[in-house]
Amino acid sequence: LLAAQLPLELVFFNTHGSDHGIVLGEFAIDSSDLAQWLRFTSSPIIFNSSCISWQGVGREFIRAGARGYVGTLWPVDAAGAALVAADAMQRLVRGAPVAETISHEAADEPTKMAYIFVGMAGTRAIFREDDEEISRRFPLEMAKHLLRELVVRGPLLRMQYEIPLVRFLYQEARTLLERVDAMKY
Repeated sequence: LLAAQLPLELVFFNTHGSDHGIVLGEFAIDSSDLAQWLRFTSSPIIFNSSCISWQGVGREFIRAGARGYVGTLWPVDAAGAALVAADAMQRLVRGAPVAETISHEAADEPTKMAYIFVGMAGTRAIFREDDEEISRRFPLEMAKHLLRELVVRGPLLRMQYEIPLVRFLYQEARTLLERVDAMKY
């Protein structure tokens, strides 16, 4: 599985969704499929800013190996959610505990109150100092894994799921390959 191969510390979703799933591109992924498709060996923190993303989707990310999960208890205003997410990401990168990062003074009260975190009280994202070699190689390695998954699982994906997922994965792989091609080694 792709996520098991990647050194993930923080995964951020700024998308539409509900308690029953999340939307990636044109494809909706049901929350019950998340634990089947994902196994996080690096135990990342998941920040999901989509509406009503707490119970079903949150539970499945924790089952897949996330060490912490931020989701929303009810629908959130898009502008307020963007304020909360941008502020939270900045604070997470600076080392603040996740639970302290999910309120933003400028967001409206219902949006501020919608966010909930599950995880150990002092959980923080741990970012290493910028390692130039990892920064150069990561897009290439990720593209290789995506392409490998497409080749291995493509026929199964077409049988079990709608074609938009396959299109989405190809689009992501193509974008990463373009980034890799533009890099100078």
